[in-house]
Amino acid sequence: MHKIASAGNGFYFDDIPTDTIEAPYLPGADFIIGVNGDSMEPTYKDGDLVYVEKRQIIETGEIGVFILNNECFIKEAGEDGLISHNKKYGVIPGSENIQCVGKVLGKVEMN
Repeated sequence: MHKIASAGNGFYFDDIPTDTIEAPYLPGADFIIGVNGDSMEPTYKDGDLVYVEKRQIIETGEIGVFILNNECFIKEAGEDGLISHNKKYGVIPGSENIQCVGKVLGKVEMN
């Protein structure tokens, strides 16, 4: 778990450190990742933690974690590319260079 899935302009994806945290169990989740930036507001905010199920493909309209040019993004999969929920940010055009890491299953709710 680290704050690396950018909800902004991207985060360089190399030599990622990991931590172990205690979080409520969510069936299907393979790991937890932190959100960095504001491009997915109001759905996900900077500092939120999200559950991710490892997948190479997700459906249009689902939110996922993606890698493009070694940068990691949390975005909605769209017909023409990766969509931010914050209107300040444009669509990242679809490309064969975008790799899906997994599907976001939801926000970690800590007590």
